[in-house]
Amino acid sequence: YGPEHTILDGSNAQESVIYVGNGQVGVVIDNLHIKNGYGTIPTFHGSIRFGGGILVDEDVRGVIKNCLITKNGIAPSDEYSGGLFVSYRSEVYLINNTITENYGPVWWRSGNTNCMSGWGTREFGRDGVCMNNIMFNNAGDGLYIQYALPLNSIQIRNNNSYGNSPNWYNGSGGGSQTGINDNISQDPLFVNAADGNYRLSPSSPSLSA
Repeated sequence: YGPEHTILDGSNAQESVIYVGNGQVGVVIDNLHIKNGYGTIPTFHGSIRFGGGILVDEDVRGVIKNCLITKNGIAPSDEYSGGLFVSYRSEVYLINNTITENYGPVWWRSGNTNCMSGWGTREFGRDGVCMNNIMFNNAGDGLYIQYALPLNSIQIRNNNSYGNSPNWYNGSGGGSQTGINDNISQDPLFVNAADGNYRLSPSSPSLSA
């Protein structure tokens, strides 16, 4: 019945609301309201919580669409435990979601590149899409693409990122995607966000955009 009626509430437990485990293929997360998750300690790290709302582990292929992702992560802002975290070598299509009031950005390890790190040489990311999403009022960047040098393996199109602190976007290419590939940064004008109504008002710049 859509995110207004189908709610997955993490109840502020010390785990992610949805944890997609290693190697899952054909994952579809659709039409859900995902809220109040704090993040899980994943297989790739032994002490830090990742992905309060949704944690996508390694080598996953899936779609996250038409969801409302709110109020996830640990305050004060924890960059890894916000609304969504996508880990190594995963191919994700993030389409038509509203991601708002989370403690941390959408954090995406991507970029078709190898990186020397504490885990050795790792391949970060496959092709993916971030399209038609609203990222609003998150305590952290709207979207953070990690290790994206160059930024050539993920399409960032037709998104509205506004009111996130400090940036629209962080990663390869600078702190904003406004005006690039039809991305904008304007108040989405929800009907009544304070009362939990994240429908778009008739004057919203994100309607039909």
